[in-house]
Amino acid sequence: MLVNAKIHGSSRDDRRRFLGDNRLYWTSQKTYGLGTGTAEEAAGDQKYDYFRFYETMYWAVSRHAYVGTGFLYSNHRDVRPADGEAEAAWPSSPYVTYSEQHGFDTESQTSAGLSLGALFDSRDGSINPSRGWYAKAAYGAFFDGFLGCGSPLTRATGSPSGCTGTSWSRARRPTSTFPPPAWTRTGAPAGATRGGASAASASCTARRSTAGR
Repeated sequence: MLVNAKIHGSSRDDRRRFLGDNRLYWTSQKTYGLGTGTAEEAAGDQKYDYFRFYETMYWAVSRHAYVGTGFLYSNHRDVRPADGEAEAAWPSSPYVTYSEQHGFDTESQTSAGLSLGALFDSRDGSINPSRGWYAKAAYGAFFDGFLGCGSPLTRATGSPSGCTGTSWSRARRPTSTFPPPAWTRTGAPAGATRGGASAASASCTARRSTAGR
């Protein structure tokens, strides 16, 4: 079961804006070794619960510009083999192998931290705009030991758009574990994820480009 709750709110005078990205997942997916060398039969099929709460408040500093700060929290928990076949191969799976090599918990991993952001919005409407620009940039820091965070991480993201939309993202991490799909990472672990559409971090994971094969 997947539950996504994205919140976009503003004050009556539009001097404050609140953005929330909340996800509750009870799901499963296969994980693969880093790169393209992992054979299909070597993939680890696993189940897990995933909870993410990213909340940011922005304050206006000019007519179209805002600055903000936010709270970032995500947790993969109850990570386990999906079936009997996966359980037999679980000790040597890419996820378990990497987690044990770097001292991460194989059952539950957490990332937690704070963010600073900037927002520019000159559109004539948020639902179906006909003119204007929208751009958002954020820098997040995840702190080792904060609310159970397993290792430090810094992350930068941005998404400018106008008549034609473009987007970019960049992240850095020193160490990490659980392989979330659709994230790019530098120096990613051996538990890359194939397919899937989750965009989450766990135990201070950063965005990874090895999410699919």
